[in-house]
Amino acid sequence: MKNRCIPVLVLVFAFGICFMSACRKDDHSFEQDNTASIQPEQKQTCILAFETNGGTYLPSVSYYKDDTASIPQTAPKKRGYPFEAWYTDKACTKISPMAFKITNSMTLYAQWGTEFPIYAIRLFRFGTQYSSDTCYAGESINTPPEPRYPYDGYQPPFYAWYLDASFQERADFPYVPTKSTTNLYARWGSYTVGFYG
Repeated sequence: MKNRCIPVLVLVFAFGICFMSACRKDDHSFEQDNTASIQPEQKQTCILAFETNGGTYLPSVSYYKDDTASIPQTAPKKRGYPFEAWYTDKACTKISPMAFKITNSMTLYAQWGTEFPIYAIRLFRFGTQYSSDTCYAGESINTPPEPRYPYDGYQPPFYAWYLDASFQERADFPYVPTKSTTNLYARWGSYTVGFYG
């Protein structure tokens, strides 16, 4: 009876060892699968937008959350107004620092200063004003369109624009007015008539 029990015990012991080995392999495989399924955490993207309030367009900039954002190096432009600063609120009461940590998407708002003075440009021909225009202080003006000679018959060629009625100071364009009213005087040339015998 004892001899019969020994082979049975050996078989039970061997089966137990095989079963434990299989379980360990399964556990190891499960751990490997779990490790493979873990994905790296994706960073949150924050958008920094710019409201120029009538100025030139500036594209938005993307940052990762907690990155250091900064205001644009080049300020927008708005005709007739000086740029002052960027603000973090629409009412322009909280000025933005030059660099800051960004944690959410946000908008910066441009603030403009007082409007520049407006200068008058008046065009004259033969002592009579026939047209006018305006520009902001500091702006340059281009050459006005060539005026029409006001008389019939003889049509001399247009010569140049002058800053005085006596045609002593010629205007070079583009010209930057330096006073509130600038008068430009049109001057015509003359034909040279030759006689041939």
